[in-house]
Amino acid sequence: MPCVSSPKKVKGLIIRPEDVDEYFFMCDKPKDALKGTRALEYIEYGEKMEIEVTRGSKRERRKLPEPETLKGRKLW
Repeated sequence: MPCVSSPKKVKGLIIRPEDVDEYFFMCDKPKDALKGTRALEYIEYGEKMEIEVTRGSKRERRKLPEPETLKGRKLW
């Protein structure tokens, strides 16, 4: 899905497709329904990725699905 991560990245109030150069992955299927697909490979790659948590009470490096805002997510 196309996304705009900051209002500074668009030229005005109307956002045209040619102005968007960022995307996010959204999948409404469970992982077992994605077996053998690149989508599942991408999700598994993301689940292994480590990020630096800089806000909240637990500031540390954690795997991407572990922060409070993500750990309850069933679908990506």
